[in-house]
Amino acid sequence: MNGTSFAIDSAFPTTGFTGATFTLWMNGVDTQTNDRYIWASNQPWVSVLGGQVTLTATPTTATRTVTITATPTAGGPAVTYTFSLARWFMSNGLTKSDGSTSDAWCSTQGAQAPTRQGVTSDIGSGATRGTGSLWGEWGSMPNYGSQWSGDYYWTKDMALSGKRYSVGMTYGSLNLSLPSTLYYTLCVTAL
Repeated sequence: MNGTSFAIDSAFPTTGFTGATFTLWMNGVDTQTNDRYIWASNQPWVSVLGGQVTLTATPTTATRTVTITATPTAGGPAVTYTFSLARWFMSNGLTKSDGSTSDAWCSTQGAQAPTRQGVTSDIGSGATRGTGSLWGEWGSMPNYGSQWSGDYYWTKDMALSGKRYSVGMTYGSLNLSLPSTLYYTLCVTAL
């Protein structure tokens, strides 16, 4: 996904956002055999075409578990892939704001700013890809459309210095800034 492959048993994805997309490889290597299947999703907020899965709307707690079914066109048993999202992310587009204004916008959405660990695995030595965090699962966010920037987004975490953590969404890098700094808004809600 976005430069990274996840094993079938990795529980990918656990995070999501509108416009997130990933591709299932029926031969385990690439999409060459994906056209030999009829694809279906059991949830209306997830579309699938030729193995490309797209999250198109916000799920509820009741609909957060998705099963993608690939039925061979030549006959034979269907193959399924099931995933369950734990957290849903959203931004307010490309509007920058200070930390408290960002928090207020998240609150109006019934959400809150995420923890830095919920966004990236970076603890000062660089981020790595893997399941469990937004950037870890999805990678460089500008690849998902013009509503995402590669610049910094606020998290809710504060340092003892009074500065607040933000995460750069191109490389998943951590940053510390005064809460009055203008960055992008990122919100999360548990599913």
